[in-house]
Parts: sequence; structure tokens; C-alpha cells
Amino acid sequence: MKQKIKRSFAFILALGMVLSLIFIAPDRKAAADGDETTYKISGYYGSTNRGRVTRDDGYVIADFSFCLDNPGGTPGSSNVFTAGKLSEMVPYEKEYTVGKVTYTYTVNVFSDNAKRRLLQLLVAVDKIEKFIETLDFSEEVDYIVNNYQTLNYETGSVFAKLGKVLQAYDGTDEEQFRIDVANVLESQLKSAINMRSNFSGFAWAFVYDDSQWDDFVKNLTYPGHGDSYHNKERNNYFYSDDPMNDPHSLWNVYYAKVIKFMDEELPNYFDMGYDALIFYGDKKVQNMLGAPFKPETKISKVNADTDEPVGGIRFQLKDDKNNIIDEWVSDDSELHTLKDLYLNREYTLHEVDKPAEYFDSIDVKFKITSDGFEIIKGNSLNVAEDGTLLFKNEPYGIRIVKKDKDDDTVITGALFAILDEDDKVITVTDDVRITELNINADYRIVEVKAPEGYKLIKDAEEVGFSLDGNLVITLDDEDKAEESGIEAESHTFTVKNEKTEVKVSKVDLTGDPLTGAAFEILDDEKNVAATLDADNGYTAYGLKVSTDTEENIYTLHEKTAPLGYVVAADTQFKLDKYGEITLVGTPEDASLDGTDTIKVVDKKTSVSISKVDIADGAELEGATIQILNEDGDVVEEWVSTDEAHVIEGLTAGVKYTLHEEAAPDGYLVASDTEFEIADDGTVTTTGTMNSAGVILVEDSVTSVNISKVAAANSKELPGAELTLKGDADWDRVLKLIADNDDHNVEAVIENGVTTGIKWTSTDTELIVKGLTAGEEYTLIETGAPAGYAYSEDIKFIIEDSGNGEVVKVYDAESDTYKVTDDVVMVDELDNGKLVIVKTVDGLNVTDEEKAGALKFTICNEDGKYLDENGNLHDKKYEITLDSFTKDEDGRYVLTIDDIPSGKYIVTETNSEIEGYDLTSDSITSAEGEVTFKSTTEIELKDIYEEVTTEDSEDTEDTEDTSEISSEDDTHDSSDNTGDNSTENTVNEDDDISTATIITTETTGTDDNVKTGDTFNLGIPVMLMMIALSGVVFIEGKRKRNKDQ
Repeated sequence: MKQKIKRSFAFILALGMVLSLIFIAPDRKAAADGDETTYKISGYYGSTNRGRVTRDDGYVIADFSFCLDNPGGTPGSSNVFTAGKLSEMVPYEKEYTVGKVTYTYTVNVFSDNAKRRLLQLLVAVDKIEKFIETLDFSEEVDYIVNNYQTLNYETGSVFAKLGKVLQAYDGTDEEQFRIDVANVLESQLKSAINMRSNFSGFAWAFVYDDSQWDDFVKNLTYPGHGDSYHNKERNNYFYSDDPMNDPHSLWNVYYAKVIKFMDEELPNYFDMGYDALIFYGDKKVQNMLGAPFKPETKISKVNADTDEPVGGIRFQLKDDKNNIIDEWVSDDSELHTLKDLYLNREYTLHEVDKPAEYFDSIDVKFKITSDGFEIIKGNSLNVAEDGTLLFKNEPYGIRIVKKDKDDDTVITGALFAILDEDDKVITVTDDVRITELNINADYRIVEVKAPEGYKLIKDAEEVGFSLDGNLVITLDDEDKAEESGIEAESHTFTVKNEKTEVKVSKVDLTGDPLTGAAFEILDDEKNVAATLDADNGYTAYGLKVSTDTEENIYTLHEKTAPLGYVVAADTQFKLDKYGEITLVGTPEDASLDGTDTIKVVDKKTSVSISKVDIADGAELEGATIQILNEDGDVVEEWVSTDEAHVIEGLTAGVKYTLHEEAAPDGYLVASDTEFEIADDGTVTTTGTMNSAGVILVEDSVTSVNISKVAAANSKELPGAELTLKGDADWDRVLKLIADNDDHNVEAVIENGVTTGIKWTSTDTELIVKGLTAGEEYTLIETGAPAGYAYSEDIKFIIEDSGNGEVVKVYDAESDTYKVTDDVVMVDELDNGKLVIVKTVDGLNVTDEEKAGALKFTICNEDGKYLDENGNLHDKKYEITLDSFTKDEDGRYVLTIDDIPSGKYIVTETNSEIEGYDLTSDSITSAEGEVTFKSTTEIELKDIYEEVTTEDSEDTEDTEDTSEISSEDDTHDSSDNTGDNSTENTVNEDDDISTATIITTETTGTDDNVKTGDTFNLGIPVMLMMIALSGVVFIEGKRKRNKDQ
């Protein structure tokens, strides 16, 4: 059973191999003719013609070819090949026998890139060789010299040229070592004798797709192909472990550079109609690539004058052995196709028929190269842009060809006159053949009208000529003909004309040349006929001339003036038939310089700028003004004077900024404005311009409002004496004070110098103009209005924001200047606070009884009386104690706010309370001074003692008793509780009383005597008992808790 399975598997495997050979067998199509032509390849090891390809008829179609696969023998003279097109190449398999073992060798990569490079290798081998000759191996020489000890190189092979040099180096003569290494690289990689032999290595690389080159250099995919790369490493270089990534590997210094050149510099020759042949031999011989050719080339017979196809003419194409390889009759409606023309083979195109209406033609020899068609002999063959060959025949007759004198291009539109011996005129143009002239007769030719845009040669003369039997022209006087612009060759006159030429020179008013201008020349309909600038040398060619029947007037328009100049006015002109310029009208800025040049004069741009006072327009001196360009750079700066400043040479079309960097003292800088100069010199501005076209920089003086106001209502407060000091032109400030101002402003003069101004405030603010911006000023109140306190000095500055002034007043608390609208000095009333404190001791009466009994007056220095609300009265005004407030300490306090500063006397005018007398320690009158924003306290003190019955009976008895009491002072003190008498004396100066009151208190058991001690002790005793009970209770509970 196992044997049966094995046999089945072997059968299937064999069948698969057969089918694979059938389906991927090489597509061995023959060349374009479709026959089974055979080829031989010889000289495979030749140095110049390596692998020459010979057709079976003995014709050599290529001088070299390359093997495509490594297995198999090299082609010999006995090997026969068939061919297919490279463009149609498909993967193929090939058997390769070594000894008794047969291998199947597969070439399966023929991508578009691979085919393109293989064709480039054949078609442009000469170009690739020249590129390789330019390779510079100096970096690789340095690398090898510096790293030779670590390089892996071949030494055993006789072909290992570099390895032997490296092995022989002993480290002594590095210069010679470097030369030896360079010689190896030059001889092995660049020498012409080795190039085409090396190209087989490229062919083997090119059968790979780009993605498989790593396999190629490592000899992986197609064993044997990689040997080519390793052979070159062995013979010419050193081995690299990673050729694709090593920048110094042979792949990167040689192969990759050549491939890059082919990919980037060479065309795709398939797109240009090229192809090549693949040659297939038997399985023992390598397949070959060679014989680039053009499968198809179109050809047409045309009229040399018109390029129109001409039919009915028979042609032959011969190879370089004179064999006729193609023959056909031209068709005026269809092109003929030449097939399979091989590169670098010489072909001959022979016209068999000779039509009578055409001159005889000569054979044309040509060949195909990598650059296309190369004409070897003959001038009848041309190549059209699409690659078609045009065989041109010249029609019979004399022809006049008109050409541009400078570039030899053919032009049309001229008119000529040919005169015979009898002066009969034949008028001809330059686009027809002249057939009516007689042979062996004398004629004269002259140009009478040039083509449009060209000029006749001035002083040109008639040129004599004659014709022989073949209508070959002979000039009578060649020098004279040359002066008239006429040449003759064979059957053709060539007449060369120069274009009309208009030049423009640009100068300034002094005549010095200017550059940077651009002009346009406009025709009658204002269309642009030409542009002139530095690139074309300010020269216009090809303008039409004016004739007797046609006038062409042009306008020279300066489109762009040189930087800093104004465009010139337009200039009109025309050209005569010889191209000479005539100006039309009276140009403003132009004149003629010779016959072909218009000289244009440009004036510099000009801008006038004045610095003026905005109020009266007067010129201001001392301002620093700048002109800035669009990048903000300063292009002009000056200090203003009493005249306008003129700036010349600014660029037209640029928006400039007029900027005042610094204003004169007392003025604010003006806001920036813009201006622009038009091409014609007109100036426009966003600012002000006067009628004379002068741009005005208008400055306004600084202005600050100074007010003196009352704090209570913020209204202007008249009567204050004010002084303003600081650094300013005070004389000018005084002049700027309004004529109708009523502040009586005067100068402050110190040591003969004006240092400020002073004035008296009114019910309006003072407007001060002309102070210097940035300076600090001090406002001082030297005299306050009646009833008002002096204000502190105010410091302020005026800053110039560029858009007007900003007033800033100094704030001491923050130590900064703060922005404000005006300088305002506020005066407050010269008021203070009066506090009267009344203490009353010794009374056992209610507050109501006190309030009704005690009275006071408050009197100022002027004898006026102050009420409890701070109002003054001319008449005596008494204040009762009920106006006072009792504080927590039992004192009676009366506070009166905002009363005028000064001395005040507070007098108690009534202190009588029934049953009580004042003691001598009482204070019933006191004086205090109220000052601005301060609090003054005046204290009165009433100390009373109760009057006894005994005391009230008789004053004298009282005195006697006192005396007795005094006498009894010798009694034993134990008989009395003590002597508690008190004596209070009030001086007359206190304005209280002149009486001396003596109060005596005696202690005893007499119930009728009042001791003053009537206090009930029961209450405190009871409270103490309750407290003691609480203590006992708490302590007992604490003890019980402790025991538990």
C-alpha cells in the first residue's frame, strides 16, 4: 500500500513538472517580422566587441551582448539562437546539467524596472561608460587606507588585485600605498577595457526586482548570479558583511551609483520606441541579451517648402552592406513604416524616382543612436517632433528665404522686386518659387518692404545676379550683396533683416544713468506691445514701422520708476521704414539720443513737511520728527526749524509713517500719520496738508485744569492764594493764559528768575497751557480762604501718550502717580471736635433731677455761644445736662462735631441741687482749644455733699460749732469715731464760688444723727449663707463619689 502511495505521488510530481515546463516556457517570439530567424554570438571574451550578434544571413546586428543567466556554457560559434523581444519577456525555466546531475534553473523576475534598466544598458552603454569614468573613489581610498587592517579581502586568487596590494603593505610608505589602492580601483572599476565585461554583472543584477537586491549580493535567490558580485569583491574590492547597508561596500560605491544615474538621468527607451532581443540557445548555453533596435520608424516624403506630403515617389532603404532591406512608394495620405532598425548600424535612404517638378535629391545616410537619428550624409532628411522621418524635396524654381539676422529663423511677409535688363519689375514675396526667370540672363534684386517688426537696410542697393542651366544663382558682387543683407546658395536667396529696435536710457536731472525702471510700450489701441526693463536691456524689438499708407504711433509709458524717483510723463513716437525713431509732439521728460534711443529723465520724489502749532499754524522749532518705512525702520530724522523740511528720494508706492519722536517744550507729540507718494509724485496723507502740498505735523500745547474746591460740595472755592512751581517756560505759559481770565495770574520771581506762577482762586478753574510734558510740578496753597484749612501740596506731571496729554497726580500712600482728569486741590473747613465730659459725685438723686438742674454755656473767643449742635449764637445759650449722654463709666459726655477751630470756655451756669452743696474740689469752668481735624476734651467735675439740718439753721452757729470742735480736738479720741470734716475752696479765678464750705460728719449712738450708713446687711449675709451651703453640698457629693 505504501509503495502504491509513493508511486502515485511520484506520478503527480512528474506531471506537475511537465505542466510547469509547458506553462512557464520562454516566450520565444521572433523579431518583428515574425520569422524564425536564427543568430550566432561570437567573441564572447573579446575586449571591444564582446558577444557580437550575427544574423543567419551573416549580417552583424550588434557588436556586444550580455548573458542573462549564470548556469550553462558561454556561447560559441557552433551555438544557434532564436530571439524574442525584451519588452515581451516573461519568466522562464532552464535545465542546467553538472556532471550527471540536472538542475532546473528559474529566471522569474522581469519587472518593468528590470526591463527598463536592461534596455538602458544596451542602448546607452556609451553614456553609462562615461558616467562611470566620472566616479570619484577618493573617499573609498581613504577608508581602505585607514581601515585596511580590519578589512576582509581575498588574497589567494591571482585576480585579487586589491587584496594583493593590501596584503603587501608593510605600513611604512602610506603615500605609495594610497596610490596603489587608487590605481586598483581606477583600473578595475573604471578602465574602459573592462567596462563592458563588467556590464554582465550589471545585467545579472538587473534581472532582479529592486526588493531582491539583498538576495543578489548574498547569492541567495539565483545561485551563480551573486557570484558575479562576489567575484568583483574578490578581484576588485573587499568583502562586506552587509553590502546593502554598508556605505563603503562595493554595492553602494559602484552599483548603487550607476543604478541611480540610470534611474534619474537616462530616459525610458521603451517610451522612445526602442526595444532589444533576448537570444535563446539550447539548455547547455547561457541565454543572451543584445541587439537594441527600433521596431517601427515612420517616414514621409514632403515638399521642402510647405512640408506637405508628396505621393508617388519610390524609395529604397539599404543597410551598411548595400543590401536593400525595404522598398516602397510614398503616399500623400499615409506614412510608411520602417521596421527593425538596429542601433549604430548605417542605413541609406535612396530616392529612386525623380519627379520633374522637383530638383534632384541625393541619397541620405543615417543611423540610430541612443539620442535618436544621426544624419551622416545629406540634408534632405529631417526628424519631426514625433520622431517621424521627413524626406524633403525642393520644388523647382528660384526661392527667396527671409530670415532673422540674429537667430536665423525663417520669417515671412517681405516684398521684393526683381528687375531684368530692361528694368521690367517682377514683384515677388518670400513664400513662392519663381519659375519665370530665364537662364543665362542678368537680373537685379532689391527688398522693398520688410516683414512686420523688421526694418529695411538703409542705403541698400540693387544686387545683380544671373542663373545657370540648373538655376544656380551667381551674385555679381558678393560684398555689395552682403551689405544689402543678401546671400545666395544653389537655388535660394537668403535675405536677412534685423528687427526694429527701440532703446530707452534712464537718467536723472544731472544726466547720470538710473537703473530699476520698467517701461511699457503701448500701441494705438493701448495694448502692451513691449515691456522694457533691466532684463532685456531696456530694449524693445519688433515694433511695426510707419509707411506712407500705414502709421503706427506708440506710447512709451514708465510703469515703474527707479526707487526714489517719479515716473516720467508718457512719450509718443513712431518708426520709419528703416526703424529710426521720430518723437511725436513735445515730450515733457524725453528726448532722442541718436536714431534708436529715447532718453527719459526722472525726477526724484519730494515731500515737504512742516512742524506747526495747531492753534495758529506757526512753525515750531525743536521737534524731533522721524519718517518710518513699512518695516518700522527710520529712513529720515530731523529737528524742526522755522522752515518746512524737504525729503527727496523716498520710494513711490510705499506707505510711510510720519512720527514725532519728541515735541518742543510745552507741546504734546502729534499722533502718527501716514503718507504715500504715487508713481507720478503725488503725495497723499492721512494727516493734514496745506494748499501748497506741505504735510503738517500739528502740535497742540499741553493743557491742564487746576481747580480749588471746597470739600463739602466740590464747588470752586474762591479766595485761595495758589502757587505753581516747576521747570517750564513760564513767560510763554503766562502769555497763553486767556485774556479774559480773572484769576490775576502773576509770575513768581526768585532771584530775578521766574520760577512759577501765582493766582487767587475764583469760582472757575484755571487753565494752564504750555507746561513741559514729563516734568514734575508742585501746586502750593499759600493762603487759605477764611474758615478753611490749608491743603497739602499737590505734585503732578503731564505725560504725553501720543494721543494727548495724561495728567498724573502723586499719591503718597502708594508712592505712585495716578491718572486723573484735572488737578484738584480740596480745602476743608478749619473745624475740629469738642468733647465735654461732666462727672457728678455725691448726689443721691435721679438722672432726671440732675438733667433739669445742671446747665452750661460754651463761649468762643469772639464772645459767641455754641449750642449742642455746633451752631453759634450771639446771645447767651445754655445747654442742659439732658443734652449729654451718659457713658458706661457714669460720665456725662457731650460731643459737638465740625466746629470752627479756636479757644472755647465751658462754664457751668447752674449747679444747685436741693439738699446738696458743691465741694471746693469741683471744677465748674474750663477752657480748651479746638484745632483742625482734632478732638479737644474739656472736663468738668461736680462733687457734692449733703447739707445737714444743723448746718442749715445758722451759719454762725456752724462757725461756732466748728470752733468748739476745734477746741475739743484735745479730747480723747476714743470718745469719738473720728473727725470727718472736709473743706473745699473755690478760687475766684475758677468763677465758681468764693465760699468755703466745711462739712463735718460725727459718729455716735444718737438715733437722730444721720451717719449716712443706712445700708441693710441682711441681704449679703443671706447670700453668704446660701453660698456656704452650696459649697458644703458639693464637697459632700464629691466625697461620696470618691468612697464609691
